[in-house]
Amino acid sequence: MSGKRGFYKRVLLYCVAIVFFFLLIFFFSQKYLGVNNTLHPSSRVIIKARVAKVIDGDTVDVVIDGKEERVRLIGIDASEVEHEGKPKECFGEEAKLYLEGLLSGQTVQLQPDSTQSDRDEYNRLLRYVFLPPEERLVNSIMVSQGFAREYTFKGIPYHYQKEFQDAQQIAKRLKVGLWAENACL
Repeated sequence: MSGKRGFYKRVLLYCVAIVFFFLLIFFFSQKYLGVNNTLHPSSRVIIKARVAKVIDGDTVDVVIDGKEERVRLIGIDASEVEHEGKPKECFGEEAKLYLEGLLSGQTVQLQPDSTQSDRDEYNRLLRYVFLPPEERLVNSIMVSQGFAREYTFKGIPYHYQKEFQDAQQIAKRLKVGLWAENACL
């Protein structure tokens, strides 16, 4: 009996040593070989924020640690609402109202994407917006319900690109939202 026990003990120690070895390789590669060293520090952090105002179907104002920030949702483009003398676009008001229904007064989680800039040319944070407690990805919801189009900025792929593209194809096929036959008359 003790022979089997000794054998199992050696196998267990061998397995632990292998796992430890691979963990060392992983952490070494992260620190010294440059893996992820180009990421902005916030790209690894999910931040909680309270939604203060919905600007349009792809932009919201949030409060993070008492400071108001404007956030542009990554990977989507909603039609514009009337602002700064520019006319509203087809389905812009509907997109804004839908996003207001999802987010007004909610606490959300903001997640950056290491493939994208931290901020855009208008100094807006670029983020994915998750709605707790189910952690629903609001960016994807807007596309899947036909309130926004998938948008790849300057052709740079982003983390959820395939999901958003697939969601748009389904929305088009189902003719929902801006894809409905009489949506933009």
